[in-house]
Amino acid sequence: MKKWKPIVLGLLFLSFISFANGNPIAMDVYQLEDKSKKWTIEQVLTTDNFLKIDDISTLNFGISLSNFWLKIVVKNTLPNATYKLVLSTITPDTIEIYGINDGILTKELIGEAIPSNERFLNYYFKPQGDPSVFYLKITGDGQPIALPISIIRSDLGYDVGVSSILFSGLLYGIVCLILIINFVLYISTNERLYLYFFMFNIFAAGCVLYFDGFVKLLFIPNSIYWNNQFVIINLCGSFIMANYYFHEFLKIRDHQPALTKHFNYINFAFLTIGCLSFWHPTGFNLYIKFNLVMTTAEAALLFLSLVMVRQKEKEYFVIQLLSIGLIIVFGSIVQLYFFGLLPINVITKNAMNCMLLPLILIQAFALSKRFTILTNDRLTLQTTLLETSEQYSRSLISTLENERKRLSAEFHDSIGQNLLVIRNRILLMLKQTQTSGQKEKLDGLAAITSETLDEIRAISQNLRPTTLDTIGLTASLGNMIERLKRSTEIYFDFNCEQNIDDIIPKDLEINVYRILQELTNNVLKHSKSRSCMIIVARNGHQLLIQVKDDGVGFDTQQKAMVHFGNGFSSIKERVNILKGDILFTSEKQKGTTVDIKIPIKL
Repeated sequence: MKKWKPIVLGLLFLSFISFANGNPIAMDVYQLEDKSKKWTIEQVLTTDNFLKIDDISTLNFGISLSNFWLKIVVKNTLPNATYKLVLSTITPDTIEIYGINDGILTKELIGEAIPSNERFLNYYFKPQGDPSVFYLKITGDGQPIALPISIIRSDLGYDVGVSSILFSGLLYGIVCLILIINFVLYISTNERLYLYFFMFNIFAAGCVLYFDGFVKLLFIPNSIYWNNQFVIINLCGSFIMANYYFHEFLKIRDHQPALTKHFNYINFAFLTIGCLSFWHPTGFNLYIKFNLVMTTAEAALLFLSLVMVRQKEKEYFVIQLLSIGLIIVFGSIVQLYFFGLLPINVITKNAMNCMLLPLILIQAFALSKRFTILTNDRLTLQTTLLETSEQYSRSLISTLENERKRLSAEFHDSIGQNLLVIRNRILLMLKQTQTSGQKEKLDGLAAITSETLDEIRAISQNLRPTTLDTIGLTASLGNMIERLKRSTEIYFDFNCEQNIDDIIPKDLEINVYRILQELTNNVLKHSKSRSCMIIVARNGHQLLIQVKDDGVGFDTQQKAMVHFGNGFSSIKERVNILKGDILFTSEKQKGTTVDIKIPIKL
């Protein structure tokens, strides 16, 4: 927590200086409402109908079709100083400012309806006396009218915009970073959750850009219509994407499928009123009014959804409760501010920022936590699958060896014994037979029976080498290599100078035998070698097996093991059962070397 304190304090400091507008100059403000929209500046200059505003924070007229005139009396000014009228407002389209300079009435326009080359971002003036008086005309066309006014001395070298841009730049930088991270996560995971949050960030950033004034000043400086539509498109988009995001994040479709249709209804309603807003001014004004109802319904649905899935998504309950609380509290402030029910202050002017920017940061943290949990779950699942796979392999190989042992016993004890009896009877009949024809036939039957008996013994030995149980692993491996030498032209050089009996559990010794059997079979089938050297030795806590041939080899950079087929899979599984390691080293036309290391007990 300590490492975050400097960052938090820095953000609070930037927030403070961004909201500070210098040292405001004292002034009196008077208000006149023109419901008929027919008052001229000449009439205004001569009327006594102005009402004094004791609290400037009440200059929030809500959604109004009336024009409003403001008379501003600036006190305690210096004659040679330059002052600036700051209107931190976005929604009024056009504001006319009338002042008296050298006894002449002048008029200037500010507002987004004025072409950029004719528009003043702020109103600068030099006092013609003390006090200085000027008038503002605000045209009401059904849009929200809130006028946070301040007057500061601008010739002291302090510009209120610098700190605000610094703070906004920091926040927008964080939002852009989160956008990039989410886009990368969506590309890498292809999960819709990150896409929804990515789109929500884009629309939310659009809203913040609008309410910070950047859209009016930089992006769409010459169009009232598209300035209004810009914020509506982004508001609708952010609400719709927030619905999709929360619906996906909380897995509503899995936990509470009945709520899914309500999310669809609200999204359809937002889309409908968003399309309706393109019909100016009626549709735009209807949107502003309906938006309050829709955002209230959305907040209620999100809260209800969170409560209903609390037990199933309890890891994120507090985080999402905080997010929904932000939406409810600051969303209500924005709406009430638009309707003129809340005064102008730091919170109401920055309510949209206070809602969207923390919401983005909180959800970025929630997604980070979710990604960590999902990654850990995936690793746990992979570990479980690997353990299950190894257990299945052990069970399969154990079952296979047991079945081989049973078949070997059947061949040896039953079929082998029967063939032995048949051969002995044939040999007995040969002794008792006098004719040469019968002897020749019996000799043929005896030879066939002997060959069949030898084949049965060989099959029985391959199925389960009985020598493992009688003479041990060391001698069994030697016998296997001796049989290979007698049956092939490849020269096998077998070196096992140390006794390796009983260094591996008895029930696992068959795996060592099968590994060497499969490796030599691969040499016979694939290597096209003339010789093969086999070394089996103990080295401390390991049993080392090396099989090296001088055959055709293969390219280890390619999928070289494919041609080994099931034999390699069997070798690998048996090495895994023995908790060993296997390494293939090979080059084309330079042979192949297989090194296996198996941990042993002392």
